[in-house]
Amino acid sequence: MKEESLIKVMNFLKSLFKSKKQDIDSFYSMLNQSEWKNFIGNDEVKMIKGVIEVSELEVKDIMIPRSNMILLETSHSFDELLRTIIDSGHSRFPVIADNKDEVVGILLAKDLLKFSKERKLERLLIEDFIETIEIIVNNINKENYSIMLNLAKLPLMVRGFGHVKIKNIENYYNQKEEILTKLNKDNSKLNAA
Repeated sequence: MKEESLIKVMNFLKSLFKSKKQDIDSFYSMLNQSEWKNFIGNDEVKMIKGVIEVSELEVKDIMIPRSNMILLETSHSFDELLRTIIDSGHSRFPVIADNKDEVVGILLAKDLLKFSKERKLERLLIEDFIETIEIIVNNINKENYSIMLNLAKLPLMVRGFGHVKIKNIENYYNQKEEILTKLNKDNSKLNAA
């Protein structure tokens, strides 16, 4: 008697799993009918299909095995991080400190885009700062010492809370231009005298 009950339950469960594919196919065909698409919309139909497809996935279909994980280390430079991210093609990365078991955070690749733009600006500014230092070194004397001091202080105004601020760069170039104009006038006066 118990065996018969158990067999009935097993057969019932098997029937559920056998008909699942057929049920999903008939559900899809119902969703594809124009009445449903007009009633709930194409985007919603796609979303419903996506939910069903995701529900059928297993963890192994989505997750990367630990041995194949691409990790970013806190000790890596920006350029190393960028190279690793580009080479991997992934969008999310565990960030580790001293060992693989100590994950300190998750980095999204898109978050580096803003830093990349800032890095380009910083490189250009560093080149400009070097040029400014050369101007100071080649032109400093006791008559223009205060002008040179103001020129040397300019790079400090560009940074704001650790990041380059675009509005500060514009002010930097305007003030640099004013200082260099004044320096050229003063040098012209000295040479004329």
